[in-house]
Amino acid sequence: MRVSYNIVTLAIAATANAATHDVAVGQFGLKYTPNTTYAAVGDTIIFSFYPMNHNVVSGPYDTPCRDGDGSGMYSGFIPSSEGIANRTFQITINNTDPIWFYCSKKGGGGHCTKGMVGVINPPSNTNQTLTQYAAGASNVKNTSYTEPGQVQLGAVIATSAYTNGTTTGGNGSNGTTGGAGASGNGSYTSPSVTFGGPVATGGSGSATSTGPATVATNAAAGVRAVGALVAAGGLAVALL
Repeated sequence: MRVSYNIVTLAIAATANAATHDVAVGQFGLKYTPNTTYAAVGDTIIFSFYPMNHNVVSGPYDTPCRDGDGSGMYSGFIPSSEGIANRTFQITINNTDPIWFYCSKKGGGGHCTKGMVGVINPPSNTNQTLTQYAAGASNVKNTSYTEPGQVQLGAVIATSAYTNGTTTGGNGSNGTTGGAGASGNGSYTSPSVTFGGPVATGGSGSATSTGPATVATNAAAGVRAVGALVAAGGLAVALL
C-alpha cells in the first residue's frame, strides 16, 4: 500500500508541475511563434491558428516538409478568415525527443518551403538545428509535401471566439444620464477551453443623453473568468 500511495503522490505532483506552452500559427506571417519550444514530460503545447489556413505536421529531421511514415502529430487544416480561429490544436509531451514540424499548405509556393517550420525540444550538442532544417525545407517542392490523413497524437479543441461586438447605450430621458454601453471591440489572447482560459480585452461602451446631463462612458476592461461571454455595464467578461 505504501508503494501505491507513493506512485499516486508522484503522479499528482507531476500533473501539478506541468506547464502550458502557447504557439501562434501564422500570426506574424508564414511562421510559428515561437518556432522553438522547450517542454518537459507532461507539459501541454497549444497551437492557436491565424489567417488564412494552416496546419501542424511533424516529420523526420532528414526529410523536411514530409511526414515520414505518417505516425507523427497532425492538427488537420484549421482555417481563419479574420483574427484567431475558434479551434486550437493541443498535444501533451510524453518524452523529450525532438519534434520537428511544419505547415504543409501548398499554396503560394508552399508554406514549409518558405520557412514555416518549428521544433519542440531540439537536440543539444548536435548539428541538427532548426536553421538547417529550414534550409533543407527551402529546397523542397510544394508538390512533394505530405501529411497524415486525419488528426492524430493531439486534440482539436473548440474555443469561444470573441469578435468585435459593439453596442451603444440608449439615450437618457430629458435631464437624465443615458444608459451605459455594452462591451465593444474585444479580442482573445492565448485562448483555450481546457488550459489557462482566454482573456477578453474590451473596447469602450458609450451612452448619450437628450438632456443637459453628463454623457456617461464605461470603459470595458478585459478580465479572466470562467464560462461564456457576458457584457454588463460596459464590462467585457470572458467566461470559459
